[in-house]
Amino acid sequence: MWSIADRRTLQDPPSLPQERTTSELLVMAGRSGLALAAVLFVVRVVRLDSDPTSVATTVAAHAWPLFLLAGAGILLRATPLRRILAMASIGFFVVSPLVAVLVGATRVVLPGTGNLQVAVLVPLVEEVCKFLPLLVLARAGARDQLRTPTALDLMLAGLAVGAGFAVHEDALWDRVLVSGVEFGGLGSWLLPFVVRFPLLAIGHAGWTALAGAGLGLWLVHGRRSRLWLAAPAAGLGLAVLDHARVNVDGGLAVRLLTLQGRLAHWALFGAVVAVVASGLWVRRWARARDGVFADVSLQGQGARLPDRWRYLRQRTGAWTLAYRRLTPGRERAAHPWAVLVLAAQARAAGVEVDASAVDGPVREPVHQPPSDRASRTRVGLALAALTLLLVVTALGIEPQQLVASG
Repeated sequence: MWSIADRRTLQDPPSLPQERTTSELLVMAGRSGLALAAVLFVVRVVRLDSDPTSVATTVAAHAWPLFLLAGAGILLRATPLRRILAMASIGFFVVSPLVAVLVGATRVVLPGTGNLQVAVLVPLVEEVCKFLPLLVLARAGARDQLRTPTALDLMLAGLAVGAGFAVHEDALWDRVLVSGVEFGGLGSWLLPFVVRFPLLAIGHAGWTALAGAGLGLWLVHGRRSRLWLAAPAAGLGLAVLDHARVNVDGGLAVRLLTLQGRLAHWALFGAVVAVVASGLWVRRWARARDGVFADVSLQGQGARLPDRWRYLRQRTGAWTLAYRRLTPGRERAAHPWAVLVLAAQARAAGVEVDASAVDGPVREPVHQPPSDRASRTRVGLALAALTLLLVVTALGIEPQQLVASG
């Protein structure tokens, strides 16, 4: 998995720049942005004049499956939980006004509330808009030379985006439409993806989770076969179809085609199984090839628990990246910093790095560590634009006004 060049890097590590890197800036901005989003969320809910009880019910019904799946799959994740929660704020603050503008524009072209509007255009616009942040995340993950998000990461991100959008929509209309009506039985608490209630499979969170799972499977395995491109297409297509079933007036054919919602429900359960199986497969593949970075021992180590979890996440991301970059016939070398960052995380977690266990050369790297100045500029501009959008959305723009003006 690691090359001779990586062994030399581990044995004689170069000094990393002392300036703050882009990743460190993203961590700082992510924590600050999450706190800002929480405050603006409260401001937004108050301005919508929604019932706090219904909002709390909807938030709890979406948060529990998210935290349950994230906790159960903690060894199969490469993305911190705060970044997944940040995707919920994108669904709440960014996707919601975008959908309002686009749906308002379609009503100008096709006025009325018939099935063409509510059962075709609305599901298509909403599901595609919720899918866009996942595409950005997958694109960034594919270009990241230090780690790759897992299929579970993308599914959790989809669940978070859909949850944020659903909370905004329910608060806007002062309702508890999905993922909260029947939230109470023990089965719903323990197996929210298996039982039919609280009907997570027919809500925005479940629909976007389906699309995210398919996109994640393609991101991890797509370099090995083009057939994996069918996974995101199927996930997004089923999300649109099941959304149309919920919105359609009549539509016996659509209801029969989706098995009265059972198809999406079973598909969501199957997606959970698929992303977990994907993570276990990559983990097994990597453990058979990586003797350099060992597991964390929970006994006899002085490292803090957060450092251990951080190392395990980084290793999972590096393993997933290695699985992609070592696709037979399409092999490429690891970035020099990949092994350095992982080694630093290992030392912080109290794990010994065995450089002598390098399994052999892939090929010599031909690139150098990238300059950080341009990346920091792009990150700063993007964060400034996002912050401005959050504030404007929370304080100044009502979706009803956007739709009316469209």
